[in-house]
Amino acid sequence: MISQPHENKKKVSRSKSTQNPDGSKIKARDWSCRENMLFGELGIRNDLKDETYLVAFLSCLLCLFVFPQKGSFLRPGVFMAASLMATGAIYSLAVQVFANIYHGLGLIIKTSNPIRRMDFHFPIHYVHGWLTHYFGTHYPLPKEV
Repeated sequence: MISQPHENKKKVSRSKSTQNPDGSKIKARDWSCRENMLFGELGIRNDLKDETYLVAFLSCLLCLFVFPQKGSFLRPGVFMAASLMATGAIYSLAVQVFANIYHGLGLIIKTSNPIRRMDFHFPIHYVHGWLTHYFGTHYPLPKEV
């Protein structure tokens, strides 16, 4: 399901700073010489570098954790959704994530020896996050060590 971005929102693909759990801020780093060279070889304008990087990141994230396939390939069809997401379109991915978890649990059950190497991706981090939230076992980091 796609919803259009709000027109009054300022479209920013990369924040200038972010905040760590301890409250300290991190500044966005500048592009390295190698990264600038790659953007140049691909013909990407300077004003589109951040958005292009975000689209590539979202494509990898979607292909690995939301729409995984055997072989961990990036599929061209995902780039359109990632591009729309980078410009502010909102997608509801909950159904796909739950289907992926359900499918992964089914593969674990069907595996003859799950303790050995499993030859598929399973998004256990989603299950872990839900369990820690549900049982209240996620604690904030201490401010002082």
